[in-house]
Amino acid sequence: MSSSVAEVQAAASHLHMEDTARIESLLFSVARKWPQKTAIEDGTQAVNYESLAGRAAGFANRLYSSGVTLGDRVAIFLDKSIDAVAAMFGAWLAGAIVVPVNEGHKTRQVAHILNHSGSAFLITTARKLSRLEPDSY
Repeated sequence: MSSSVAEVQAAASHLHMEDTARIESLLFSVARKWPQKTAIEDGTQAVNYESLAGRAAGFANRLYSSGVTLGDRVAIFLDKSIDAVAAMFGAWLAGAIVVPVNEGHKTRQVAHILNHSGSAFLITTARKLSRLEPDSY
């Protein structure tokens, strides 16, 4: 289901998109100007700016619906991918502070970051989550 940038912005109107100096606002600005230009490739797929903005708004809406508020820290523990980029933009769009967790870190390093970063939310996959000990974070 493809949405125009205007539809995505209208749906995400409760989010923090008004400041044009913010990085996520730049994504939406470029998406309005060049919606069909390739924004990013990850080796297996490519997405245009309109699609990336839509994915980011989807992440932002899910975070917002989950209770993320301005200034909350959101840890992102994903493979290097288009979804990881969309998740970062989505977290910024929701007003959160992104805590990137390198996919190459050892399990104890990931647990340390999660325990000491102040992250209130985690974006990851079931596969990545299964690497962690339940009592370690």
